[in-house]
Amino acid sequence: ATYRLQMHQLHCEYLLENPGDSPLPYGFGAHPYFRVPMGGPSADDCVVTLPVTREWMLQDLIATGAVRDVAQPFASGVRFGNLHLDNVFSGLGYQQSRCTCSVADPTSRVQLDLEFGSAFRELVVYNPPHREAICIEPYTCVPGATHLLSSGSSPETAPRDLGWKTLAPGAQEKLDMILRVRELAT
Repeated sequence: ATYRLQMHQLHCEYLLENPGDSPLPYGFGAHPYFRVPMGGPSADDCVVTLPVTREWMLQDLIATGAVRDVAQPFASGVRFGNLHLDNVFSGLGYQQSRCTCSVADPTSRVQLDLEFGSAFRELVVYNPPHREAICIEPYTCVPGATHLLSSGSSPETAPRDLGWKTLAPGAQEKLDMILRVRELAT
């Protein structure tokens, strides 16, 4: 992992390598955790924008393999005060192979953008019971993919594409995300 801070941006780069002589299965997830509010008086007034259209059904917080359309319009922004999430989303919206999620504090006019590449195809979003933070966590696969595979499915017969990948011997994959803080226009 390499982290670079440039102005108002934190660049996070991850290099996954298989130095062995046999295939290496993998899944990768990042766990950014953002405190709210971001300078304003109320976390409830912050707006969370997630360009997602689908969500994995969970049982005991483990993906079941079933997917449904999302019930809320996350792509147009939802007040943090209305969110109670511990969800796994898919159907992410990408523009030029990049996906951007955001948390905006309208009172302080500060917005945090989390941008990542298309290798990240699932998104875990969680807001803890203390209501002082939101976690927006990009994943390359469905969390619990190994559980779904070990419950009788094989990668070929899994309920749907789980995102589980394999690196060939000597192969590598580069992943990245950018956290950007910016001022909202008035």
